[in-house]
Amino acid sequence: MRHSSYKYYVFAIFILIALTFCRVNNAFSTHIVGGEIELRHLTENQYQLSLFLYFDEFNGDPRAKDPVIRIDIFSKRTNGYIQSFDLPVMREEAVPYTQPRCAIGSLITSKIIYQTDIRLNPARYSDQEGYYMVYQRCCRNETIENIDDPGGAGSVFYLEFPALLDASGNPFFNSSPSLFPPISDYACLNRPFSASFKAIDPDGDSLHYSLIEPLSGFSSRDDPYPDPISGPYPNVSFLPSYQNDYIVGSPSLSINPVLGKLEIVPTISGLHVFSVLCEEFRDGKLIGALRRDFQILVIDCPLQNPPQITSTTSSDGQNYIDGEVITFDIEEDNSCFQISTTDVEVPSTLFAEIIPVDGGSPDFTVQPRRQIINEQNNNALFTFCLTDCPIKVNETIDYIVRIGDNSCSQPLYDTTLVKVRIIDDNSFPELKSSLTFDLENNIYYSEIQIDESLNFNLFSSDLDGDDLRILFDGRNFDLAAIGATTTQSINEDGETIVEFSWMPNCSQLGSNFTAKDYFFTALLQERNSCGQFVQVDELDIKITVQPKPFTNEVPEITANLNQISYDSLLIIDATIGDVIAVTLKGIDEDSEDLLSLKLIENEFLAPFLERSSFSFTRAEGNSPLEELFEWEINCNLIELVTSPVELEFPFVLRDRKECEPSASDTIMLRVNLQPIIEQERSYPNAFTPNEDNYNDGFTIENLKNHPCVNDFKGIFIYNRWGERVFESSDVNFVWQAKNFSSGQYFYLLEFASTKVKGSVLLLK
Repeated sequence: MRHSSYKYYVFAIFILIALTFCRVNNAFSTHIVGGEIELRHLTENQYQLSLFLYFDEFNGDPRAKDPVIRIDIFSKRTNGYIQSFDLPVMREEAVPYTQPRCAIGSLITSKIIYQTDIRLNPARYSDQEGYYMVYQRCCRNETIENIDDPGGAGSVFYLEFPALLDASGNPFFNSSPSLFPPISDYACLNRPFSASFKAIDPDGDSLHYSLIEPLSGFSSRDDPYPDPISGPYPNVSFLPSYQNDYIVGSPSLSINPVLGKLEIVPTISGLHVFSVLCEEFRDGKLIGALRRDFQILVIDCPLQNPPQITSTTSSDGQNYIDGEVITFDIEEDNSCFQISTTDVEVPSTLFAEIIPVDGGSPDFTVQPRRQIINEQNNNALFTFCLTDCPIKVNETIDYIVRIGDNSCSQPLYDTTLVKVRIIDDNSFPELKSSLTFDLENNIYYSEIQIDESLNFNLFSSDLDGDDLRILFDGRNFDLAAIGATTTQSINEDGETIVEFSWMPNCSQLGSNFTAKDYFFTALLQERNSCGQFVQVDELDIKITVQPKPFTNEVPEITANLNQISYDSLLIIDATIGDVIAVTLKGIDEDSEDLLSLKLIENEFLAPFLERSSFSFTRAEGNSPLEELFEWEINCNLIELVTSPVELEFPFVLRDRKECEPSASDTIMLRVNLQPIIEQERSYPNAFTPNEDNYNDGFTIENLKNHPCVNDFKGIFIYNRWGERVFESSDVNFVWQAKNFSSGQYFYLLEFASTKVKGSVLLLK
């Protein structure tokens, strides 16, 4: 009785501990702000795998920081599991505010970096539909406003990556986009908020951004860190008022598809979750994608006013009129304009920036970058001056001038548009070529056969006597790598000439040795007054490489049993115990061609070849080429040949000729395998053991009807009183019965699956 009570007490304590652990574990789970996976190619098959997890230091418990996480990889085509990797914590760092003085206690985010180096086997990752890797973890912050049951909603960190071999079996290297800047600030109610989610792609691939519903996955409070589970993964459940907008605003949340810039004027306060999809394109083809989950905290901020631009004046002191063009001469020293700004809220720190509308770097400097206004109605004066070596000359450029302040949590701005034209009287040289010009397609072109030399010139001259140089930019190829050479010289008239020379070979042809086009651009650059080379002209060139006329002869297979023609069929009937031996011979009139003779095995042949003695080795060499096919159809195949079986052995003879497609011949060896047919047995009914050498003993023929079949177990012979007088397990038994009297005897034959009874008469 005491023993039973003790067990009950231990069990109760165990349940209490388990329940306590579950409650603690669930409390630890509400902490995830967002994050993403990064896969960086290092060298060959080595990669660096990272997970960046953003942790809520205000709402989360530090004990929820996992020391190690697991990333699982699946096939996109089948959703089949491939493998997993464990990533330990490498470091943790705080996510700073844009303006540290604007920090609030309810928004404290840290960045936890999990990372390890891994090896990915290209043969394992060759499916052209690609793969995806995931990390599933519960749970999100309980205070999130826009989704249902946020404290029980999981997160899925998701990355798609391409096959590690292209369709031709060549290595395909790729790194995922990286260096996403996280959102470090809170947003103010009814005030513009922006954040950059622009990533950097190490391979120079094109990136496209869009908003997408966050994934919840299969993690939960009860199972916050589930075993590997493939997709598709369920989304989080948005509340009804957020079905159309992840974050309600006017305008609502949006992202620039090219620049990755998030913008919103939020109209509802609270913590809101959203997700951004970053897709990766190479040569116009989608090769990868990653999701970045994050959240924005919207609070009701104190009223703040933006700065105000009061005037814009040109270098001559005249007020700038909207729509006019300020003209600067690159040779003049005083090429500046000024912006005067004030702010009703003092003290105020103002800063200025100038941004070309069409992107790129501005040709202006700003002085000073920051100014402080301590009294109302005071102005801050910013001066924008032309750089010494502007790039955008002789064209009208629209610039946006932005004046920002130190409002929390992000600056408030006032902007103005300024049109600028920079005049440069320098004469611009023109690039020309000795190649034929295609007016319709606006391209120079030439056509050449392999092993023939292509030579042409590119030339230009400059009226100002400036230094010129001509460069080449191949589209997805390098000129030096294909063996092309360029030699640049300057003649007596100051003309710059580049001699282009190329003799393409077989490796420069297309697939299966077909014609291939090579596109590249010739760039003319001029040294400006700053000593820098700037591009002033360009032209496009297309060179088509043609193969030589094909002369390859088709090889032919012969066999020692019969002369075989193309697409011929050789039929052999066989059964268990036979040996098939066929000598195959490859002949090619092009004696210098390298021949290859091989058997194309398949899944149907495999079990027959594995259980028997089979010999055939792929042969390579010049004509004539011989190889013996030998197959011993042994007793191990009895179970597979219970009825007629037709086996086909396709043999392919293929040649390899330099710079030409290979040709081939095929022969099909068909083996019709017949099952073992049981022979009829004869049971004698009398014998005479009188030593006349005729029917002297009792025996039964054909008990073993095939070398591979021996199911005979024994014979037992009895007299008429039921006494056993003879027994044997020898399939070739003989009962001589020398000392037995005449009369009828009875026998019992035992086989593996049956018994046979009979009688025999002994006569003397």
